[in-house]
Amino acid sequence: MKRIAATALLCLCACAGGVRVEVDPDGGDAPDGGDAGIPDAGLPDAGAPDAGTPDAGVPDAGVPDAGFDPRTWRPPSKGLWIWYFTYTGLTPAQAAQRAKDMGISYVLIKSGQDGNYWSARYNAATVGEFTSRGIKVFAWPYITPANIPAAIDAAALAAQVPGTSGLVLDVEIEFEKDPSAAAHAQQLCQGIRAKVPGVFLGYTSFGWVGYHGPFPFKTFDQYCGDAFFPQIYWSDRGVSWEYGYNQAMQMLAAAKLKAPVWIIQSNDDTPSKTAPSTADLNAFFDRSGAYSSLWELPASSYPDKHTQLPLLHWANP
Repeated sequence: MKRIAATALLCLCACAGGVRVEVDPDGGDAPDGGDAGIPDAGLPDAGAPDAGTPDAGVPDAGVPDAGFDPRTWRPPSKGLWIWYFTYTGLTPAQAAQRAKDMGISYVLIKSGQDGNYWSARYNAATVGEFTSRGIKVFAWPYITPANIPAAIDAAALAAQVPGTSGLVLDVEIEFEKDPSAAAHAQQLCQGIRAKVPGVFLGYTSFGWVGYHGPFPFKTFDQYCGDAFFPQIYWSDRGVSWEYGYNQAMQMLAAAKLKAPVWIIQSNDDTPSKTAPSTADLNAFFDRSGAYSSLWELPASSYPDKHTQLPLLHWANP
């Protein structure tokens, strides 16, 4: 689901073809998870830019998450994906407190798009709101093959924000359609690792890998494979949670990928505009194990989804 909010961008730093630091980002692309020929329920465009978070008066995130390695971590509870804060109707501080109150262990916050690093939304002040409450934070940029060198630079900036525990690259249909996808994927992953040695570097993409043969799963698995976050968005696809989960797991097994799997489900509506039930979301969480998360912290226009969040099984057994 491509969620685009049209707004002006203010560039603090721009070079031709180079990285740009954005103050007022648009909504940009959100993790898709859909499959060819499957209706996408989607969500309405938010339409407003994120004003960002001023640094003054906000808890400092401290040094980059020194001594913490997600590769050896078993999260005590599930994670939550955040697109951008204005869309949710919550400030970073409010979102962080809600996450803490629900017992969420980690959040994944969008940090940019291709060569654009979104400093207004992803910065030490925003990250510090979560880390000061004991919540781990991962940055996720949406990346296409359009300008790999600039995307590397922008992703590296996000990875070096104090308190950041790692990067999860959102890579989707643009790589599937790219005739040089494998080479671009390798360049992207190796470039980020060269700029940020030791970074936790995972990727998220289509949940039903068997439907996406041209996508360079093997390359991302080899070079960005600290974790794979498959988007098993069964509600978007309009299938039951159990069918969607089982089919995705069968396809993953057949693909023989090696990266640890951190599963994502979605609270998006079905193609018939029906919200997924709390019971079904919980059944998926109970089945998917410790390394699972929810797309997304909902839009403010969906109050029922906000009410549903505290009812979900966030704690891991």
